[in-house]
Amino acid sequence: MKKLYFIGILCLSFIFLVGCQASQSLEEAKITTVNIDELLEYKDSYVGDNSAVGGIINNLPGNIFFQGMALKTDNRPYGIEINYGVNPNLGQEDFTEYWTVDQTKKYFLNNATTLFILVKNVDEVKFNLTSSLDTQSEQVFNISRSELEEFYGKDLRLYAEDKKLWQTEIIEEKLNSREALDSFFKTHPIKKNTK
Repeated sequence: MKKLYFIGILCLSFIFLVGCQASQSLEEAKITTVNIDELLEYKDSYVGDNSAVGGIINNLPGNIFFQGMALKTDNRPYGIEINYGVNPNLGQEDFTEYWTVDQTKKYFLNNATTLFILVKNVDEVKFNLTSSLDTQSEQVFNISRSELEEFYGKDLRLYAEDKKLWQTEIIEEKLNSREALDSFFKTHPIKKNTK
């Protein structure tokens, strides 16, 4: 009987520890910034490389809400479409807390910029953000390489060659600047799409 009692306590302890570890890694999985060194592993990728594009997305903000992607590779313009939505393991509250209006702008601009830096031949990026499990309402953001390069003032692929420049000119001067974000989204708004 004591042996059964001990095994029961051991099992409960294990379940508790695994549960705590899962929630901790869940919090860690909610990426809000980028690790340039990890992303540079995917430098010079192509739209048709599903594994590389998936690896990039997995290392970007919003990764835990990633629902799928479509790669347009048949003819130009080559594109990447990424879908984000409520993660059933987290729920609506976590989704709403993560995807605030300001954070959504920052994540979309960051993620599009990163894809244009690392994926040599991508011409367009589109994000679809579905805000709940039971509605068809979503936010949509489309951007082309030429539009983003006009915003930054240079060929974005050059940042893959200089991570210090990427950190300074992209992350610090643009993505962490409220004025730069507001200015960009004034001319490139996130649109509401109701199906």
